[in-house]
Amino acid sequence: MVVICVYAPHMGLGDQEKREFWDRLDVVVRAVPREERIFISGDFNGHIGKDSDGFQSADGGFGFGDRNEPGRELLEFAVAHDLGIINSFFRKRVSHLITFSSGGRNTQIDYLLMKREDRRWWRDCKVIPGETTVTQHHLLVADIGLRRKLTEGERKGRPRIRWGSLKGDKITMFRDKVIPMTANWVGGDANRL
Repeated sequence: MVVICVYAPHMGLGDQEKREFWDRLDVVVRAVPREERIFISGDFNGHIGKDSDGFQSADGGFGFGDRNEPGRELLEFAVAHDLGIINSFFRKRVSHLITFSSGGRNTQIDYLLMKREDRRWWRDCKVIPGETTVTQHHLLVADIGLRRKLTEGERKGRPRIRWGSLKGDKITMFRDKVIPMTANWVGGDANRL
């Protein structure tokens, strides 16, 4: 899994700085091999808003507030790279959506993104209201269920003994072999058996 942490330029900076940010992030994301999982998180300094209109593939429609231009840029980036904004796919109370509070204003500017093909692994995403990572940002957490593919040998595993299927002579044969082995075992070394 590749984890990318971002901090997008804020509203006060010029268009050149913002364009450089998106271009650099684009280069980083394109460099990630296709088979790798990707997880992008951070402060994108944009509002995707509560409506997913036009961006249903990247936005689940459960955001906060109104969309602005930096939020539109984030959504366009997500669509271009087939990413989903995880925290927009889970219906939450307003207090579990607000990622930034300052001067009595509450907004959602921190987001978590993953490939849409990994959508089946997204379990939940929300803000922990009482926790702050810095003075104004609230902790945003996601539950992701990750599985690795098992190799053929791991899939088969060790052979299992199905005791319930022992019948007739096999029960007697088992008893004759196992019981004598364990008779002297009390307090002994299991490796000697």
